Amino acid sequence: MLPSFFYMLEQSNPGTVTKIETDSKNRFAYGFMALGACIEGFNTVIRQVIAIDATHLKAKTKGVLLVAVCKDGNEMIYPLAFGFAHSECTESWTWFLKQLRTVIRYPERVMLVSDRHAGIFAGMEAIFPDAAHGVCAYHLSQNLKRICKQRDDVIKLYYRATYMYRVEEFDREMAELKATHRKVYDELIQVGIEKFSRVHSPRKRYHMITTNIAESINSCLLAIRKLPITSIAEFIRDLLQRWFHDRRINAREMPTFLTHDANAHIKQRILPSQRCEIHPIDFHRFKVDDKWNEAIVDLEQRSCSCREWDLDELSCIHAMAVARLGYKIEVIFNATDQSLFNYNNNNIFFFVFWTRIKGMPINALCSDFFTTGWLQHAYAMAVNPVPKPETWDILDAVRDRIVLPWLKRKQPGRPKKSRTPSAGEKRKKQTCSNCGEKGHNKKRCPKPSSSPNTSKPAKKARTCSVCKKEGHNRLRCPDKPPESTLNDTDEEAVVHAFEEPILKG
Repeated sequence: MLPSFFYMLEQSNPGTVTKIETDSKNRFAYGFMALGACIEGFNTVIRQVIAIDATHLKAKTKGVLLVAVCKDGNEMIYPLAFGFAHSECTESWTWFLKQLRTVIRYPERVMLVSDRHAGIFAGMEAIFPDAAHGVCAYHLSQNLKRICKQRDDVIKLYYRATYMYRVEEFDREMAELKATHRKVYDELIQVGIEKFSRVHSPRKRYHMITTNIAESINSCLLAIRKLPITSIAEFIRDLLQRWFHDRRINAREMPTFLTHDANAHIKQRILPSQRCEIHPIDFHRFKVDDKWNEAIVDLEQRSCSCREWDLDELSCIHAMAVARLGYKIEVIFNATDQSLFNYNNNNIFFFVFWTRIKGMPINALCSDFFTTGWLQHAYAMAVNPVPKPETWDILDAVRDRIVLPWLKRKQPGRPKKSRTPSAGEKRKKQTCSNCGEKGHNKKRCPKPSSSPNTSKPAKKARTCSVCKKEGHNRLRCPDKPPESTLNDTDEEAVVHAFEEPILKG
């Protein structure tokens, strides 16, 4: 069934890539699925940052679902590829990353973000040696909590260093972290600062410091993890069909040049940018003072020394201040007065000065990734449904292919329903409804109850009708006389037999 479904999925959605691999006994080993609409959007108008993660399947044969997702220009989840494997191991991740590379047009530009699973690191070294690999900041913080024993001050220093834009700011936070907890500092150095730091990352990570989007797509698929693989694949296709349709309409209805999320980002920085002082340096460079720091804005290189514009590709307050004020170059030619010139070319003397104009659009300072035009193109292709099985026209080689389910792996103990918390993750404490304190419930509250007792009174103990004692009834009474073996009819016959006859007159 699965080979036929994948074949029809490719026929219904041009550009779709699917693959099934079996073992020597024709048992299912791995599966891969990437829709053509997602591949086209990612390779053209989506930022080249991919978050990968795995979630466990709950069917009889178990297994894991591997996901690779991105973000569109409106900071919405943009799924790229899905994989199926028997377990989360090095072989599974290597096979999945190998298939993922085939759908990426420029693998050397990609930045992959994941947790610290050993299989992912091995697969990245084997399949993506030319791509960048980053570690999820949240998963790394959970590992650090085991070392620092849940110290919040240490974790805050780690997060501050992770999100810094400038190298000097990162070095300052790391120096403070080193003085506060040396073991955590050594662990981060062993991991590699380029793995978790935004400023030292070899590729732009934008705002994707964690793998939250991969966790979010896993939560969307939580209800169907007990289904067979074919049903899960159809559910994913139907989900993407609805997502692409709804977001295509929303993108067309956006009245602004930038997406809603990018517009919200710009609006938050308008007021701080109005307080900046601007000092021109040359034709395209400016010194901007924002009352706290000084930055150098280079409009030609689209760069700012604060590094926010460089790493996020959304305008910082310093670039917005220059754009809001606006400058242009005016060249005044003068062939007689040589005292005013600053440039000499072909015996023509002229000088250059700045004049203020109304201003330049701030939208021009943002990357095309965040424009509504590119957002519309990301969802331009439709995700088509798969026809009913009765109408399938399948090749004989596909129809005759035998794919058996993988062997059932019975887990020891009772099947778990809830997720397993990560190492060092704080568990939610109970809150008492009586006193409002944490750590116990109303039943174990040491304080007297503030509400009247509405519980039902205990039932009165039973009283035996034979011995008049409590605790049992007459059927279980130990003093009960033995019952006769005769039934009612026999007893009545015996009584009448021994009665003396009544003589009538």
